[in-house]
This record gives sequence, structure tokens and C-alpha cells, in this order.
Amino acid sequence: MYKQFKTLTAACMFTLSLAAMTGFQTAAAEEIQGSIQVKKGETLGSIAAQYGTTPEVWKKANHLDDDQVDVGQKLNIVFPYKVVAGDQIEYIAKRYKTSVQAISALNGLTDKNLQENQNITIPVKTRFVTTNSEELQQEAQQERLAKAKEKAEKQAKLKKVATAQEEDKQTSEKAETKSESEQSSSSIAGYQIKQKIDMKATAYGVAGNEQWGTLTASGTHVRPGVVAVDPNVIPLGSKVYVTGYDSPYLPKGGFVGIAEDTGGAIKGNRIDIFVDKPESKVSQFGIQGVKVYILEK
Repeated sequence: MYKQFKTLTAACMFTLSLAAMTGFQTAAAEEIQGSIQVKKGETLGSIAAQYGTTPEVWKKANHLDDDQVDVGQKLNIVFPYKVVAGDQIEYIAKRYKTSVQAISALNGLTDKNLQENQNITIPVKTRFVTTNSEELQQEAQQERLAKAKEKAEKQAKLKKVATAQEEDKQTSEKAETKSESEQSSSSIAGYQIKQKIDMKATAYGVAGNEQWGTLTASGTHVRPGVVAVDPNVIPLGSKVYVTGYDSPYLPKGGFVGIAEDTGGAIKGNRIDIFVDKPESKVSQFGIQGVKVYILEK
């Protein structure tokens, strides 16, 4: 009876020990994400023991010459990890903000293939580890150079985009300046200015609305430059200069158009600009404030 009790007790202790180790593995895999700060009374050995590892791997991962650590010193965590089915070294490296080189060097791996239930050590947030292997050091150097190149290329692309945006802005400002200069004179595009009106503008097209036809109220065909107006405000047939809008589908700065169309909702100081684009793009114009100059024929 005593012998059976002793055997049962031993089995229970083994089970609890295994559960504790499994619990540590799970906690490490789920919770460990960064670094720790050395507390008073702690040594590198005691810290490593807390995580089920050795001082040697902590020294390599944290680039330490010896076991000496100071209170308040930050150390990247190193912990044991059991590979599960489907694990890939690249995924593990990305998850714990480390690198394939660091994991390989710390565990003496000769290839990137991991086996299920294989025990390895993970250096969290460590891009490379101290090693005497010249080959691995070269690999780490190549990785740093590749990342530096990637960063430089990204910065070059951002600079190129910024330059293009600045050029577009300058072009737009020049167009606006030219437009304002023309507006301040007594003529625009060779036409004398008869009247200036602040108006609300919308846009219309025929694509998708073919049932309305392509003829204007004047009997002409709709085309770029045609605008719909209230004839009581702007007589049909009038040449107009429209500016002040914001649309990629109309000339920058402004355009000379002709009042040849009308609309049921175009009353008073309203103008509807024909845009030769699909309805989805025409509707992006919305309602905008514009300046309309009636020109002498």
C-alpha cells in the first residue's frame, strides 16, 4: 500500500511539473513581447532561470561581454519555445520582433526548417546575436545592408512623390495667378469683359442619361465648353469665362465656354457645366462657388 501511494505521489508530481512547464511555454508564447528591467538583487543567472534559459543565451542576445548587469538595465527577453505544427521560422521571427539570423545563430540551426516539438530559444526584439561564426556575422551584415537599402528606396519614393505633388501645386498656383491676372484686366482670352457674376456651379453629363438626348436647348450638341444657364441672367449664346472651381475634369484655372443649354433647376445665379465623363465622375463635382464673366462677342 505504501509503495502504491509513493508511486502515485511521484506520478502526480511529474504531472504538475509538466503542466508548469507547459504553462510557462504558453505564457511565453502569448505574453512575452519585449524587454525587462533589472531589479535590485537580480543577477543575469537568476533572470535567465526565471525564463527557463541560461545566462549564455542572454549574453549573446543582449551583446554582453560578461554576466555583470546593473539595476535598471534593460535586457531583451530570451525564452524557450516548443515548435508546433505549421510553425515557420520567418513567422516566429516576425511575431517576436526578432530575425531569422538571430534565431538561427542562437540555436545553432543550419537551415530554416523547423520540426514539430523541436525546442528552440527565442531572442525577443533582437535583430542579430553575438556569435563567433563568421558566416552568420556576414548574414547579419547582409540583412542590415538590405534593410538600409529598403529604407533608402522608400525615402527616395516618398521624395519623388513629394516632388511631384509640389510641382502640381506650383503649376496650379501659376494657373490661378494667370487666371487672376486675366480677370483683373478688362479682357480675357481676347474678349472684353461685360459683366462678372458670383454663381453656384454644378456639373452634368450625358453618359448614363442618354434618354435626355445630346441636344442643348439651343439645338446644338453638348460638348466640352457648353454650360447651362438661366436665360434671364445670362442670355443664351453668350460667351462666358468660368473660373474658381476645383475639378480634375475641367481645364485648370478656368475656361471660355458658351451658354447654350438650360435646366429645370438652373434658376438665378446658377450654372451647370457640361463634363464629358461618366456619371460617377461627374457627380464628384458637387456644388461649388465660381466666378462667371460674361464676355462681349
